[in-house]
Amino acid sequence: MTLLKSRLERLEKDLRFKEWLLVQRIFDTWTDDELEAYATQGCLPANPFNRARPLHGYLDGMDRNAVMKLWEEHQRTFRGRSDDELGLDVKNGHWPEQAGESKQGAAAKVRGDR
Repeated sequence: MTLLKSRLERLEKDLRFKEWLLVQRIFDTWTDDELEAYATQGCLPANPFNRARPLHGYLDGMDRNAVMKLWEEHQRTFRGRSDDELGLDVKNGHWPEQAGESKQGAAAKVRGDR
């Protein structure tokens, strides 16, 4: 039974990674203004999914291990956060426990701190 559970956990982790990667590639096609509107107001840009990809997205030059490290960092940062915490982060530019630290724009947070 543990073999089956382990395999299922690996498949779930791989699925979460692939979903994150797809979303990052979609965000690559959005402008900073579109990302800002999405992060602060939840507004999707016109035709958000059917756009030409940039010739060189920020993930394109990275190997799988580097991209996996970005995803793991993203998981540590965002996984398990409540909607209230996410909203406060967008509004204030930091998590509640980071009050007083430097602020970062909402677009950069959505895009993944490029």
